[in-house]
Amino acid sequence: MKRLRVGVLYGGRSGEHEVSLASAASVFANLDRSRYEPVPIKIEKDGRWALADRPPSTMIAGEVIEQARLEAARPVREGREVHFVARPSDETILSIDRTRGRDADVPAAVVTGLSLDVIFPMLHGPYGEDGTMQGLLELANIPYVGAGVLASAVGMDKGMMKIAFAGRGLPVCPYRVVLRHEWKANADRITADLEKALQYPMFVKPANLGSSVGISKAKNASELVAAMDLAGSFDRKIVVEAAVPDAREIECAVLGNDTPEASVPGEIIPSREFYDYESKYLDEGSKSVIPADLPANLRQSDPAPADPALPRADLPPSFRDAKQHVVEQFERRFLEDALRRHGGNISRAAEDIGMYRQQLQQKLAELGIDAGEFRG
Repeated sequence: MKRLRVGVLYGGRSGEHEVSLASAASVFANLDRSRYEPVPIKIEKDGRWALADRPPSTMIAGEVIEQARLEAARPVREGREVHFVARPSDETILSIDRTRGRDADVPAAVVTGLSLDVIFPMLHGPYGEDGTMQGLLELANIPYVGAGVLASAVGMDKGMMKIAFAGRGLPVCPYRVVLRHEWKANADRITADLEKALQYPMFVKPANLGSSVGISKAKNASELVAAMDLAGSFDRKIVVEAAVPDAREIECAVLGNDTPEASVPGEIIPSREFYDYESKYLDEGSKSVIPADLPANLRQSDPAPADPALPRADLPPSFRDAKQHVVEQFERRFLEDALRRHGGNISRAAEDIGMYRQQLQQKLAELGIDAGEFRG
């Protein structure tokens, strides 16, 4: 059987570069080499693409972040330069080896084309999860894993996501959207307006970032001003929310194209006041509870089908959650049995069911190819 060539895109220009490396490492560790030939394509922080000499291997984001901090002053060993062909072609990417000809004053380069069957875009944040990369892949007519252009763009923009939720009749907490130029021009007036409309405490967030980067909890006016300045340093659009009393962090994954299914819900119990960047990646105090302890009217005994009115292009970008928490409907009965045996320890449960992670990666690749065939 011919192996499918899988391009794994990781790194990227966003503030979540290191987190992306950890996500990609999980894919490389679990792709079945008898079925797939993985190709590591790293996007550097300045946007350059390269075929990596070695794929990332550390799956714990905190370790990747610490390693990046220690190596910040060291020169980076570059792989072969890569350019993506943004049109339907037998050669998905072009790799370039820059050498010198016989005449030292005349540079030369060797260009090699490489075809890919499907892309795993393991990019986090802007220029990866916000529809920009998905649009590029669609221009090239190359199948890819995850949500489409519209879902990625709306899911990344917290302000637009709230509008979409409200349009579907879902409750959302009180919030306001402030543009950075408005804040710079009228900080005092906007502060007073926010205090009147939302009251303290408030959460202040860049509209288009993930991993809780740039998010603050403001309990008074001085903290609000600092939080607005911080969020504005990451994005021109800022979302300010009224804090929900006794809020819980409940997550749910969605897997599928035409007949998507929702997983059992899981709960994150953060080690800090809220689930910020540090509690996600840098300390080990946060805990996952799967399935979440929810009242019967909120948690069904079996995963419910996702809304059939929402096609793949309109699904939120939940595939990162799907891989991170491994709680999908796919072979769920084996996972829940393993979780019960191991007291909810997701890592040990995944080890116990052996091939589960490989099967999940296979399922994701198949869904990406299926969606690509539909578009083509």
